[in-house]
Amino acid sequence: MNEFWTEELEPGYYDLKFTKGLNSKRGVQSFWHLRTFKKMVEYLRPDINHLDYACGPGTFIGIYSFGNSLGVDISEKQIDYAKLNYGDNGKFDTLENFLNYEKKDSYDLITIMGLLEFISDEEILRLNEQLLKMLKKGGKLVYTTPNFRGLMFFLEIALNFFGQVNYSGEHVNKFSRKKLKNLFDNSTKSYKIKNFINISLFFSIFSHTVALKVENIVDKLFRSRFGSLMLIEINNV
Repeated sequence: MNEFWTEELEPGYYDLKFTKGLNSKRGVQSFWHLRTFKKMVEYLRPDINHLDYACGPGTFIGIYSFGNSLGVDISEKQIDYAKLNYGDNGKFDTLENFLNYEKKDSYDLITIMGLLEFISDEEILRLNEQLLKMLKKGGKLVYTTPNFRGLMFFLEIALNFFGQVNYSGEHVNKFSRKKLKNLFDNSTKSYKIKNFINISLFFSIFSHTVALKVENIVDKLFRSRFGSLMLIEINNV
């Protein structure tokens, strides 16, 4: 991981973007994060130990966690922001510190949102092996990563052109469903892939509420076969 994440990215950048969109109830970037968080919330329960790996500014834990969550991130600046703004809702620490005390069989749930596209296949497999050791038996490891087959190709161009952050030099991996399966088939016993965020994304320009209704309708019609974001659920059997 380069200095983009540790030095260049403004502390709290994604959190500020998300909360602004949440308050106005519209916006593509905030809807993207809203749908991601809502998917992950389905796995949270009050009685589990939860690790949010690569937590960034701590938004997911800060807004959605029941309080028994730990967020870790490579960026000390983002962790400082998370502690300041969301320290009452969960615990936060730098990845460097975390690796000194992490233990096996500690977590019921580990969430990783938006990391796989920024690291290589080899790094993903090493990380996956490491995180599975931290999971309790029967626990779940849940990733999200963009589906670069289809709309995401055009979304990336638009985001790099109009957005404040340019990802053109950061995307190491551009996954499709097939490429994800090829990666995990030989390394993971029990997993499944789900697609979400369909054409609803375009309606979020006007309203999150309308976009959510469109998302649900399209999902039911096509049985969640299409989507610009993929969720990978791994069971520690």
